[in-house]
Amino acid sequence: GRINVSLKNNLTLIERLARHLDKERRYGVTKCWKHLAEHLKVDKDTYNTFTCSLETSPTENLFEYLNTNISEPVTIGKLTDGLASIERRDVIEDVIEKYKELGE
Repeated sequence: GRINVSLKNNLTLIERLARHLDKERRYGVTKCWKHLAEHLKVDKDTYNTFTCSLETSPTENLFEYLNTNISEPVTIGKLTDGLASIERRDVIEDVIEKYKELGE
């Protein structure tokens, strides 16, 4: 059921994702929002404009971009595939599984 739900207006879910994906670890191997952007075929020049500040989160900017510039909506299923491909099972468990349980 919920795997095809669009993320378009799901701010709670996007905020939770941002908490996990906004951090770029300089020396670590943990993949972040940039890797997800690449998986979702967002051009590097485009995603490099998504910055982290007190007001904005690059993850939120990424989803805003996807929602306005991509004809096919990003679904929970697509997002789960993307997170798996960048080896972020922790995010799938913490965000996606909780989302499915809560049925928000």
